[in-house]
Amino acid sequence: MIKTITVYQQAEAKFNADVTEGCAPLTVKFNNQTKNAIQQIWDFGNGATAEGNTPQASYPLAGTYTVKLTIVTDGGYASSTKTVTIASTNPAMLT
Repeated sequence: MIKTITVYQQAEAKFNADVTEGCAPLTVKFNNQTKNAIQQIWDFGNGATAEGNTPQASYPLAGTYTVKLTIVTDGGYASSTKTVTIASTNPAMLT
C-alpha cells in the first residue's frame, strides 16, 4: 500500500495599508500580501468586517484601531494585526 502525504507551508498572514495615521474622517485601503490565501477575513477594529484581497475601511472618529487580517491557506490559518491611529479633525480645516 502506498500513501501520499502532502506537506504545506505554514500559513503566514501579511498585509499593508495605504495610510496608518491621519485626521478623521479617514478612509484606509488595505492589501492582502499573503500568497496562496484561500480566504481573507478582515476586522477593521471599528465594528466593520469584510472579506477579499483589497478592502477599504472608513474611520469617521478619532481613536486607535486594531485591524486584523485572518487568512486561510492549505497550510492552515493565521492572523496579523496593524494599528490605525486617527486624530481629531483639525477645526481650522472646517472653516
